[in-house]
Amino acid sequence: MKEVTNSPTDEPPDDREIAEQNALLAAIVMSSDDAILSEDLYGNISSRNPAAERIYGHSAEEMLGHPSSILIHSGSADHATDILGKLKNGQRVKQYETTRVRKDGSTFPVTLTMSPIYDPTGIQIGSASNICDVTERDEAVQKFRVIVESAPDAIVIVNETGVITVVNFQTEKIFGYRRDEMLGQPVELLVPSRFQAVFSSYMNHFFANLTVRQMGAERELYARCKDGREFPVEINLSSIKTADTRQLVVAVIRDATVQKQIVRRLLDLNELRNEFVFTVAHDLRSPMISICGFAHELINDWDATDDAKKIEYLQIIARNTEHLVGFVEDVLQVARIEAGEYTYDIHPFDIRSLVQRALDETASASVGRQFEFSAPRDFPAVLGDEDRQWQVLTNLLSNAVKYSPAPEPIVVGLSCIDDSVQVKVTDYGIGIATEDLPKLFIKFGRVSNPGVLKAPGNGLGLYICKTLVESQGGRIWCESSPGRGSTFTFTIPIAR
Repeated sequence: MKEVTNSPTDEPPDDREIAEQNALLAAIVMSSDDAILSEDLYGNISSRNPAAERIYGHSAEEMLGHPSSILIHSGSADHATDILGKLKNGQRVKQYETTRVRKDGSTFPVTLTMSPIYDPTGIQIGSASNICDVTERDEAVQKFRVIVESAPDAIVIVNETGVITVVNFQTEKIFGYRRDEMLGQPVELLVPSRFQAVFSSYMNHFFANLTVRQMGAERELYARCKDGREFPVEINLSSIKTADTRQLVVAVIRDATVQKQIVRRLLDLNELRNEFVFTVAHDLRSPMISICGFAHELINDWDATDDAKKIEYLQIIARNTEHLVGFVEDVLQVARIEAGEYTYDIHPFDIRSLVQRALDETASASVGRQFEFSAPRDFPAVLGDEDRQWQVLTNLLSNAVKYSPAPEPIVVGLSCIDDSVQVKVTDYGIGIATEDLPKLFIKFGRVSNPGVLKAPGNGLGLYICKTLVESQGGRIWCESSPGRGSTFTFTIPIAR
């Protein structure tokens, strides 16, 4: 039979080894940053380490032999009794979060681990406590919460199974759910059904390749509110690891509605700019060709052209040049208006006198035309920019002359309606179809009248009038029907 011998490791440790082990354990306890205490069965403190003195603020003499209740906050006394009951039953308490009190009366949060202590015969003689001051951790958590709650974007934190674990106030505001309606729910709750499969696949891929990335910038991505409404979003994903090594995904969700609207607006503006350039080029080209053509006629055939023809050609050149000058002035005025560079000198003035002067000037330039003016003798002053109102009025009078036959009069009337003065300019000309009325006051808005010779114009005059009137607190509109003439009306606030 083979002899069995005990290896050195099977031999019980001698007194020297026990002493070394005890010394090592004592060194570990004494150098720990956590408070370590032991208590007897009556709850009196029987040992402590330097960290306990530092954390609680009590000296060794003030702790040893004293009840541990001096370290327990009054609000946690019931919990302490429950813990002692568990220890007496031989149970261990792990990572219990509670509050403790310092010598100066201040309180602080701790995580507490307690275990029963037994003597060599197995009889319970007390308990050992490891107390970790988590003030810094709680402060960091509180700062994190403040940052998350005050963020302008929705923040949703999701665990590895795709379940929502944290949301902020902005998430509630944007999605319309209460916080308790989102926590513990799958993140697909916030995603339209048609995107859920793609989103789930994307999240799985993200967990497999944890890097910061963006969703929704290059593709249309939508989120869903509680009421079913959908809106475009951009999502930034990043990962964090918890103390227990769990992996979480932080989704910062930005409502991209305004951004998408701006992009669409910029695209529309770019289209308008292209249209503007095309229209300007077209309207400049026609008179320039005419000027160039008649100028070459005069240069090439000066001697062979009689004086009457020369005068006719020069008059055509002059008219087209005037048209170009007026068009360029209107374009520059529109540019100044839209750049916000237009200023107004608002003051009270006599609108009756202004209308009379405008009629006199238009009549002197329109030989053979009839003008009628009706207004009460006593008329209140209005509040506005007199020069800008002059521009509006003379533009409307010029259009009335242009688009109505000579025998018919052009009528201007003034009346008071509520807190404004209404200025009406009526002609009995070709009129405007109802469907064309909305085009009148837009840039390059022109209407077509079949069978009627097109009058000169650039489609900017009424747009400028509308801008000038509305910028001074008034309104402008037109009432018309084909063959029966038109009435243009604008208002000016009464000066109080």
